[in-house]
Amino acid sequence: MNRFNSIFEAVWPWLVALPLTTWVYFCPFTIPSDRSGDFINGSLTISALLIGFLATSKSIMMAYKGNRVFNAIKASGHLKKLIGYLKFSIYSAMGFLGVTFTMYFGITDLKLCLWTLFGSIAAASFLRMIILQSKLIGE
Repeated sequence: MNRFNSIFEAVWPWLVALPLTTWVYFCPFTIPSDRSGDFINGSLTISALLIGFLATSKSIMMAYKGNRVFNAIKASGHLKKLIGYLKFSIYSAMGFLGVTFTMYFGITDLKLCLWTLFGSIAAASFLRMIILQSKLIGE
């Protein structure tokens, strides 16, 4: 992998999240109060699913410790980066969960911006993990 691809791989979740968050900040939207519970519950479900899938992915990676593919990734020096991406994905999904939970106590413009930031980072970093893991299994 060349240096540009490596840098792009590392930062593209931010390249998705920051413009979306900026757009929400400058073009605020409101959630109808009669639908806010559905919005919050749906967001909590999505974040919990992301965390569950990522935790399962981590468990599968740990089960392959000592495997030929695992050893090849480790020997290439990419294992630390892959684990870092996985941890970042889990933490961003947890941040999304936390911000969404605070919305039960009132939805403000700041919370919508944070919700957009964490939600888009969680989604993009989850997608990054899917892409990388697909490459590992040769899809």
